[in-house]
Amino acid sequence: MVGPGVRAVPMDQYIHQTLGGVVRQLRYLVFAVIIMSACLVMLLTALFMKLRLAKDRNEMAVLKALGFSDAAIQTQYLIKMGSLAVMGILTGLFLTHTLGSPLVNGALSLAGIGIKRVELVASPLVTYLLCPLLLLALVLVVTGFSIKAGEKHSIIEMIHQ
Repeated sequence: MVGPGVRAVPMDQYIHQTLGGVVRQLRYLVFAVIIMSACLVMLLTALFMKLRLAKDRNEMAVLKALGFSDAAIQTQYLIKMGSLAVMGILTGLFLTHTLGSPLVNGALSLAGIGIKRVELVASPLVTYLLCPLLLLALVLVVTGFSIKAGEKHSIIEMIHQ
């Protein structure tokens, strides 16, 4: 028994009452960041593929002249971009895991808003599975669409450009 006039509230209920609005706003913010990040990944991949296809136009013409199918050329680009994406994702996960909290703490201390230390807690399912798979899927889908757009040209057009 705590005593007369004193009421004990479960911790989950206390956190919901005091931080419920902040948590809700943070969820909206995280969702918005995910959408913007996905759009940025798609834009950068599309621009990179456009430049890459312009650079490799003669090489693709030679491959087509040698008898490689459009599917084989598309598979080659998908493997290249997929491996680049996997390396980038693994590097990003490593840097986030090692430098994430120190960088956030440094930025908050420089901002001077009174927060001394923040410990980032992430869901392993989201951090190590869902986000990397989403990024990889976006890169591969945009790469596939970029290659399909480049298949409209004939070998002669590709060599003369």
